[in-house]
Amino acid sequence: MLKTKKLHRVFLLLLYVILAAALLRSFYVPPSSPVRYDENILELSEFWEKRVQDHSVTYTYTVPMDIESGLTLLVNNNSIPFQLFLDDMELYSYQDPYNDRGMSVQQIVLPKDSNGKSLCFVVYPLASDDAQIFQAFLGSESEVFLYLLFQNIPSLIFSSLSILLGAIVFFVYLILYKKRLRESDLHSLPHLGIFLTLSGIWIFTDSYVSQFFTGHTGTVTFISFFSFMLMPYFLLRFIRYMFSEDPRIFRIFSWLYLANAGLCAVGYTLRVFPLYYSLPTLHLLILITVILIILLGIREVRKCKSTQIRIIVRGLAFLFFFGLIALGTFYANFTAPYSLLYGIGILIFDLHLIIAVLNSFYQYILKSTEGKIYQELAYTDAMTHLGNRTAFLELQEQPLVHGASIICIIIDINNLKTVNDTWGHQEGDRLICDAAECIRQVFDGIGNCYRIGGDEFTVILKDIPEEEAVQRLMMLEQYIQTKNLTRSFPFSVACGYAADSGTGYSLKDLFAEADSRMYQKKQKMKAENSRKH
Repeated sequence: MLKTKKLHRVFLLLLYVILAAALLRSFYVPPSSPVRYDENILELSEFWEKRVQDHSVTYTYTVPMDIESGLTLLVNNNSIPFQLFLDDMELYSYQDPYNDRGMSVQQIVLPKDSNGKSLCFVVYPLASDDAQIFQAFLGSESEVFLYLLFQNIPSLIFSSLSILLGAIVFFVYLILYKKRLRESDLHSLPHLGIFLTLSGIWIFTDSYVSQFFTGHTGTVTFISFFSFMLMPYFLLRFIRYMFSEDPRIFRIFSWLYLANAGLCAVGYTLRVFPLYYSLPTLHLLILITVILIILLGIREVRKCKSTQIRIIVRGLAFLFFFGLIALGTFYANFTAPYSLLYGIGILIFDLHLIIAVLNSFYQYILKSTEGKIYQELAYTDAMTHLGNRTAFLELQEQPLVHGASIICIIIDINNLKTVNDTWGHQEGDRLICDAAECIRQVFDGIGNCYRIGGDEFTVILKDIPEEEAVQRLMMLEQYIQTKNLTRSFPFSVACGYAADSGTGYSLKDLFAEADSRMYQKKQKMKAENSRKH
């Protein structure tokens, strides 16, 4: 197992190096025309004349004479090679055989004397008889920007929400890590945070909006592809923690995703094959992964009644539904908003993941709280709410810190048996509670107080000067005198203490010495009472 983990880390490091090299190459991809920011825009596909030839399709549109000058032409060619002519003058040529610029849009500023002239698009090769495959829009620069922005608002919303959720998960992880929480759910949070962040990055970079903010179209395409490739890997890493047993098939598929990403990065860097060649394999892997998680999740729910897995499986069902529609749309018609469908499915799934994690931590907190309550009951005296004998005996077994000063005080209530025999056990219990209240008021905040017997208490003071301990015992006498003013009969206590300034005495030795001094004090008080009577 240790060898597998080491191999996994080495492979990850190698993949990061390859991805860094591929990212560096993406910066050298020639950028598409930049896109900038009103509201009226003319879609030329409704007006142009189309002529199909043997190896190309020609679209022709005559720019009206009465239209304003300073027009911008926005071409959404879906990576299809084309040439643009104004009458006989070539204005623009596009070729991207390796799809380095992805599904970018081309912005072409027309000359001011374009009115009345013919725009001619020559598209190679003959891709489809459907003119919607090749779209062109005409308007001012600001109109073009506004049109594309409104087309991509849903993608912006989904990507922002996903990245925000990822940031929240990382923030929660840091808080819990500082609290030194070591639950397995904590280890799953970074993987969930990365998955959510990658989801948001992919939705954003897969939209045309990202072209507004950068001229590096190739880099945006690279980030879009590889964020999508790595999303399933981190999802599997997260879900593995949710299962009672780590399914081996998840580890196998994790390796497959890393290998696929590494192979694509090498192919991209060396220009062996275009990035989009990897999509069918990746889509198939994702489909199989989702089906596997759903099937294994259903089995886990039946076996362990896991609420978290039930929530994840429900979210995956939504993702599977929207993913199938998106895949069908992607392969049937490249102009359809397949990433938006993915975005809806991913966002619903993300919310289910967050709910599953919150439910997991709720169960942890519930169990932790119950454990603390049971522990408190086990170590707390029910009558006085001080520490009980069990808590004190466990403290005795703990080794003392060398050099730390310890003071052990023993306090015993005088004549408790006489009170029980004369006024009853209820009055005796009230006497014990009054004595405990006085002890708490004097020593609370500077030491730990315990009731170790019916009428006997002990106080442990750490790093407190002996002079202060003596003053506190005098304060205890004063508190008891004040308490006696409201009682039907007075009570008193006998005290003894032993101090160790770090010489290595055990707590048992200190207790024995303090108990002996308390007993001497008690005998002395009895003798004095006898002389008075």
